[in-house]
Amino acid sequence: MRVGSGAWATTTTAAIAALWPETDPRTPMLVEADASGGDLAARLRLPVDPGLVQVAADARHGAPADVLHRHAQQAQVAGRQLPVVVAPPGPAQARVALPTLVRSGALRGPADTVLHIDAGRIAPHDPAWPLLAQADAVVAVVRAHTDALAHLAAINTDLQRAAGPRLVILLADGVYPPQEVATAFDVAVLPMSVPTDAQAAAILSGQLDAGRRWRRLPLFCAAADIAASLSEGIDVSLSDEQSVEVTV
Repeated sequence: MRVGSGAWATTTTAAIAALWPETDPRTPMLVEADASGGDLAARLRLPVDPGLVQVAADARHGAPADVLHRHAQQAQVAGRQLPVVVAPPGPAQARVALPTLVRSGALRGPADTVLHIDAGRIAPHDPAWPLLAQADAVVAVVRAHTDALAHLAAINTDLQRAAGPRLVILLADGVYPPQEVATAFDVAVLPMSVPTDAQAAAILSGQLDAGRRWRRLPLFCAAADIAASLSEGIDVSLSDEQSVEVTV
């Protein structure tokens, strides 16, 4: 299970799930667990039901191993067919559903599935916060600009306490290089970054259809590299003395 956090989490998580290596025998699944509500249903032109609320309803009575698959919808995500569990569009239902899902362990998923969970702009008071302790990798997606990094800095200590060495930062665009951010935050930063790519973003938001050459777009090329690293396990060196490994 991998949890992403940040303003670009939805686009990035969807791209990584769509580019998950086909050599990996596990099935990638995209799950929306944003306490402020989701937008995948609107983006992918899916109904809101079934989705996260129905998973929570089942989980109240004991979550079967396939509960996520029961309520996942099949969707075309950038040219790939993926099971997707959508969140309701507003915060009211999402905030009620998430504590039940966390307590039940329903968001851990079966062993043959890789869960790509979009946790949105998560914070310590968020009902999805306990997912960080359950994830195999916690990917904090943040723009490499002063204002965005300041928001991450405000919860960096809490993130490190919750996720430990499973926390990595993924920079999206911006001006600060990975090594500088790694030194400032004392957290591993992935060497690849998420570029600004309006065409790929439009494909992921459902505004454009994926053409034959969609994989060549910059965002999808980066997502393929990130997905391969997460699938194989990451060994990121912050310095000569310290290295962090995140295994999915």
